[in-house]
Amino acid sequence: MAIYADRSSPPFPLRCAVYTRTSREGETDPAFSSINAHQEACYAYIASRHHLSWLPVSVSYDDPGFSGGTLGRPALQQMLTDIEAGRVDLVVVYKLDRLSRGMAHFARLMEMFERHHVTLVSVTQHLNSQDAAGRLAINALMTFAQFERENTGERIRDKVRATRRQGMWTGSVPPMGYEVRGQRLLVNEEEARVARHVFERFVALGSITELVTELGEQGVTTKSWMTRTGKARGGRPLDKNYL
Repeated sequence: MAIYADRSSPPFPLRCAVYTRTSREGETDPAFSSINAHQEACYAYIASRHHLSWLPVSVSYDDPGFSGGTLGRPALQQMLTDIEAGRVDLVVVYKLDRLSRGMAHFARLMEMFERHHVTLVSVTQHLNSQDAAGRLAINALMTFAQFERENTGERIRDKVRATRRQGMWTGSVPPMGYEVRGQRLLVNEEEARVARHVFERFVALGSITELVTELGEQGVTTKSWMTRTGKARGGRPLDKNYL
């Protein structure tokens, strides 16, 4: 399937949009983040193509702290809007996975680029969708990248299943009446009394609505716990969904 534009007669000058993305906002050196490093590399690459009439647009499209597994990124959506408006001729990225981490999303983006005669360039991988060899390499890299992500997911799922077979807890927050110690669920007697009381009162009342009201009057709340960062969670009034 052809998903790239024929740029045999491109308009001049070529307006280059730089797109950058990181998965986490936290940086060890906030004065010079990964976003800054990627921007610097992309703008330097554009400057090296000045003799080909490559010029950066006035906007830099940056998505710090966004996953590459979704297209719902504000800067990406703004760039796509500008592409549709005819303001961009080339999209320059540090690596292909900065633009997308999945074949389906990547194909959708490239189909959109094709409609608007936009070329994709990856700086560090020396790939350019303007020529056949570049298009082949881009497709091959994205295919292998998705294959590796799927393999990683399978390894994680296999580990979770093996852990569960050993009787170990693999979730995050244990259910009311239990607590986790050394990856094993142990009965929390105080919470267990509350859980048994909830079941007994439901049998007696026969109404979840009346049960919610009664437990609310008694001050019964959802399970309380502390996150690894020390933040308190839970301890909220019970509702029908929780029960």
